[in-house]
Amino acid sequence: GVGGQWERALSLLEGMEQRGVAPNVISFSAAISACEKCGKWERALSLLEEMQQYSIEPDVIICSAAISACEKGGKWERALSLLEEMQGCGVAPNVFSYSAAISACEKGGQWERGLALLEQMQRCGVEPSVFSFNAAISACEKGGRWESALSLLEEMQRRGVEPGVISFSAAISACGKGGQWERALSLLEEMEHRGVEPSVFSFSAAIQACAGAGQPEAALRIFGDLEASSSNNANIVSFNAVLDALGGDQVRARTLWKLGCSRGCYTDFSWWGDTPQLDLHNLSEGAAETAVRWWLEEAVPGRVAAATPPHETPIRLELITGWGKSRRATGDGDVRRRVERVLCAMGAETLPTANPGLLVVDAERWLILWERATQSAEGT
Repeated sequence: GVGGQWERALSLLEGMEQRGVAPNVISFSAAISACEKCGKWERALSLLEEMQQYSIEPDVIICSAAISACEKGGKWERALSLLEEMQGCGVAPNVFSYSAAISACEKGGQWERGLALLEQMQRCGVEPSVFSFNAAISACEKGGRWESALSLLEEMQRRGVEPGVISFSAAISACGKGGQWERALSLLEEMEHRGVEPSVFSFSAAIQACAGAGQPEAALRIFGDLEASSSNNANIVSFNAVLDALGGDQVRARTLWKLGCSRGCYTDFSWWGDTPQLDLHNLSEGAAETAVRWWLEEAVPGRVAAATPPHETPIRLELITGWGKSRRATGDGDVRRRVERVLCAMGAETLPTANPGLLVVDAERWLILWERATQSAEGT
């Protein structure tokens, strides 16, 4: 596997030294490239220093691989310093060097530095590639700079660089974050006119743009286009987005939630035992609200009623919201606060807990409340 390649490469390099064979630029290049592929940035940099002991000058390929290793390791500052060191040593950075450095800025949330590098490479006579532009557009997307993302998309076309699915998807996402949902949808249409097939991430970004702007019908229409696509399948990101868009429309939201579960997009989120648990990690705010309502109104009462022999009513129902905003599939939503509001609206009483990533519902009181509500609904 890829994970063992860097170790094998280093082993071969060490074997050369032990046999008294001096490593050359090719052997160091292979070792550093292997480290780069596995994100072993520290080892790549130590090999770069080791080259000096053998008086071997690194070439542009080696330097670019080291920059890329830093990019994969999330070390944007080190990536930029390597780019500067290259120029100081008389090694002219090429399109791969710059693209890796711009990508490092994107991952580090440094959109301004990324754009500055894109301008710098052009001043130095290095033509940006689609990868350079993609990294810069993605940096703008992360920085919420939708205008800059769109101008880069236009610049690509002026320079004869054809935008691909990654270019458009990042620009759509940037528009969504900037509240420009109509622009996001026009970009999705433009992709199809240009013969660029949207990916599930393109559709999901457009749906999320509609969700952020409070446009549920538009979001459902795009979700329908995704479902009709022959080459894409809705995933957890697209289901999270459309459930965000539906807001208070719990009838349609629950239908989609159940569809997502049946497709395997939502798995391993519920555990049963003495203390039933619902894990809301990887769920967006809208998906979390829908999941909580479904769990308390259908899953828990159904499980308790179907138990054979009848078990004692559980004392606690635990909702694991997590702590912080680290959910990859959900953006920057506050799931805990949303669930607290939902429980309050449902009349579900909570029990005290010292765990900030946990909400505990009083199971006995909730089941009594729900039974009364069900009987009342049946009696009307």
